[in-house]
Amino acid sequence: MLELINRNPQHFLFIILLISRIGDVLTTYIATPNLKLEANPLVRKFRWPFAYLTILVAFVAYLDLEVAVIFTVVSLLVSASNASKMWLMRGLGEDEYLKIFTQVALRTSLSFSLLGFWATPFFFFMLGAFLLILTDGIGQVASEGVIIYALVMFFYNTLSLWKIRKRVRRQRAIFMIDITQ
Repeated sequence: MLELINRNPQHFLFIILLISRIGDVLTTYIATPNLKLEANPLVRKFRWPFAYLTILVAFVAYLDLEVAVIFTVVSLLVSASNASKMWLMRGLGEDEYLKIFTQVALRTSLSFSLLGFWATPFFFFMLGAFLLILTDGIGQVASEGVIIYALVMFFYNTLSLWKIRKRVRRQRAIFMIDITQ
């Protein structure tokens, strides 16, 4: 099996990247069918047709193996992250999930929220850096995928927190209007 993979790594990477991209799209659909909880602004804007098109990224395996490894690592980690939350998002529903997040944000300081939203990408970054130091060759490329995932997660977590805090400010403004009337 390893000999077959070594002779045709692009086919192996194509299959794994295809599975990881389908995993990302499928877990996103299960978690947030209306995309209300989607972190990627491009997917939120261009909706499901764009999300389905991202599956075609798998063909990068035939263009650049190193880029395919990075995309595979990132897509697998995104799929895993989505899968860990999809039961809760689907179980509560998108609106209720957002409502609960907003209620928690109302009770939590910005600094503590930042700590919570930034800790996970920090540890993924540390993992990627650790693996980068310990490995060479394609292992280093996979490590770069972990680091890129950490940076993407940091960006989307920050964006998500900003949107939640914006909802909190609106909720407080509505609450203040209700009190004064």
